[in-house]
This record gives sequence, C-alpha cells and structure tokens, in this order.
Amino acid sequence: YVATGSCATGAGLLLGLKILGIPSKVVAVCVEPQDEPNTVFMGLQRLFKEANQKLHDADASIPVVDFPVEQLILNDTFCGTAYGLFIPEGQEAVRVFKDTENIRLEGTYSAKPIAAIMADAAQGLLEGKVVLFWNTYCGIDYSYMTHMAQYQELPHDFHRYFEEDVQPLAKLVY
Repeated sequence: YVATGSCATGAGLLLGLKILGIPSKVVAVCVEPQDEPNTVFMGLQRLFKEANQKLHDADASIPVVDFPVEQLILNDTFCGTAYGLFIPEGQEAVRVFKDTENIRLEGTYSAKPIAAIMADAAQGLLEGKVVLFWNTYCGIDYSYMTHMAQYQELPHDFHRYFEEDVQPLAKLVY
C-alpha cells in the first residue's frame, strides 16, 4: 500500500518488483480526486516506462520490461474531495495509530493509505497475506528553519492558514 499523488513512488515500486521478478502487488491509494478517468493509471505507466528506459540506458543489464498491470491495484475510495484534506476514515486511522501504537500519521500520505488497509482488513481481504505500508510521509522536522519566520510578512491571503481552522478534521488530540 502506497499513497499515490505524482505516481512516482508507485511506478518505482512496480518497476523494482517487475525487474526482480517479485510477484507482489502494489495497492496505489489515490490521495486526490482525478479530473479525468485513468489519470493515475496513465501516470504510473508513463513514469514506469520512462524510469525503466533511463535505467536500461545507464546499464544495459537492466532489462526493458512490460508494465505489470496484473501487479497494480488502484484504490480511489479514500481520495476525498480535494488534495490535502482529511477524510473521516483517515481521521479514524490517525486516532487508531496514535492510541494503539503511539504512531502519528499525517492526513494525506499516511492516513489515507492506512484507511485503505483498515478497510481491506475489515472486509477480510488481507487474511493470510503479508502487508507492507510504504510511508512516503516526510517526517523531517523543519522547525529549526521556520521558528523565526513571521507569517505576517507573507501576502495577506496566506494569513488565514495561521489564524483559522482551515481543516476542521485535522483537530486531533495528541
């Protein structure tokens, strides 16, 4: 299970699995709604082919392989209405992981795929399977770079992100 936005991580995982002959499936959980059908599929396929060709050009021992449609499962159930917004299932995933494992998830790249895993597990789809969650969430603390920043120096339209609750579902007790 991996969050899918730009499609790069999913394409890379599919390419590595295919080149190595590992029959695992990649469940690509869309993190935002798509304007056009098949946008994510086409993005994964394009990046897969481009990366495969670049690797082959750099090292001829890396084979050019076909896109493994049979190894891809696209899940757009948990994308929500817009990029970056929490969904109720994601909020529940955040709560469960915090309460049971003391692991903090963020709302897009970790909570949405975890919500998909929890739903699949609840439906019995994961029985007897080994599941890996590939967390693309950036856990780097950048506060050392931003602690002196004054948001008032930003254009006025940005001030609300510091002064208002712009995403009510993000209010979680940690």
